[in-house]
Amino acid sequence: MASLFDKFKQMVFGHSILTPRVLQSHIIENFKEGKKESSLLHHVYYPTSFIIFLESSDFERLKQHFPGIFSDTVDEFVRLLANEISDGNYIPHSRKWRFQFIKVTEGMLFQGNAINLPSGNVLIVSTLYPKGEEPKGTNTVVVTRTKDGTMGRSFEINPELLNDISEKGEFIYERKLIVIPQGGGNDSNVGMQKPSKASLTFISNGTFIGGMKSIGLFEPKVMVCGKSGIPGAGIQIVHMDDVMVNNPHFIIYENTYDGTFTIEAKAGLTLNGKNITGSSEMLPDGSLIVVANKYQLRFSVIQKNTEGNFFSMLISKIFSK
Repeated sequence: MASLFDKFKQMVFGHSILTPRVLQSHIIENFKEGKKESSLLHHVYYPTSFIIFLESSDFERLKQHFPGIFSDTVDEFVRLLANEISDGNYIPHSRKWRFQFIKVTEGMLFQGNAINLPSGNVLIVSTLYPKGEEPKGTNTVVVTRTKDGTMGRSFEINPELLNDISEKGEFIYERKLIVIPQGGGNDSNVGMQKPSKASLTFISNGTFIGGMKSIGLFEPKVMVCGKSGIPGAGIQIVHMDDVMVNNPHFIIYENTYDGTFTIEAKAGLTLNGKNITGSSEMLPDGSLIVVANKYQLRFSVIQKNTEGNFFSMLISKIFSK
């Protein structure tokens, strides 16, 4: 019978030169295979925690790229999920994305076996939940590929076997909120969402989380933030894909009595050419909003009884830990 270490030796992603993009592609393939093997008929499950073992020279060469790899890869995970998840009542099974990069040094032991990882190779161990969050009995998902790319397989491993991996270090990255834009882009899902009352559309550079240029506004209070924000009852959180955008940067309020809108600028903002930073103004249909002198957004009111409201497909939901 093959030992656990023999199985691990088959789990090595291989490439002659390990670049940031190549490493990212291996993590994404790991995610895709884990999602494929873990999902059920009516529930989507996918890895959210990744332990990434790298040969020491590769680790030192790539470590400056780890924050960017983490951020960009999680954004790709979100984009992939948005294309599949259409149920407005969807709740993520985990509340956190987590990457941990491990440098393999000479004599390093994993489960009592020495790890021999050649340069250009990477071993990725992924789990449905980050350590400490997983429900009792949750299996670890390990997705594999041989050096020539001809094999992909997974093994069930007791999560307790990973306890000897250090939980402390500067090369651990977490995003405490999982953001899944609902509806992806499938017209058949329109009727499943709350109707959008207005929309925000990028008319220059920039996107919302998930690569979207337009997003529907469906709650009476909408907070427009950077890549994180604080949700609350009756509040919609809209995320611009920029860590430098404030949280929140501005807030849009709907007057439910007459259908008018107001904008409150919490940080640098111009409305129709007027600097309104730190104040509130009426927000007319067709207004041009400029965020931090960088992004131009068009605000549009969606007329009642309009058929084919495609903005309702672009609703975002956010779930906090």
